[in-house]
Amino acid sequence: MVKGKYLVLLLIILLIVIGGTRFLSATKEKHDLESNVEEYLQEQGYEAEDIKDTAIVNIGQQAKEYAVLVTFADEMGVDYMYGYQDGEIRQIDVMDKNNDATLKHLENKS
Repeated sequence: MVKGKYLVLLLIILLIVIGGTRFLSATKEKHDLESNVEEYLQEQGYEAEDIKDTAIVNIGQQAKEYAVLVTFADEMGVDYMYGYQDGEIRQIDVMDKNNDATLKHLENKS
């Protein structure tokens, strides 16, 4: 009976370790993505005060695939989505919340 309790305890500890490892891995992945998007935007000539807000979102269905929503200070009604495309950071989508913006920060798709 004692052997069974140790086995159950060992399985619980194993599940906690695996779950924690997956959580830490996803957290690092999101942090790296956000840092890479910030670096990309700086390379494009944007400064910190140009960006009002950023948010990390899961854009994958079953798989965890993340993107960063960027709201620029001069265009509050639009969210620009940045993520990895062919291994590089790219603007992958735009969401105009009011359907009336001129999309000042729209990048050419090439």
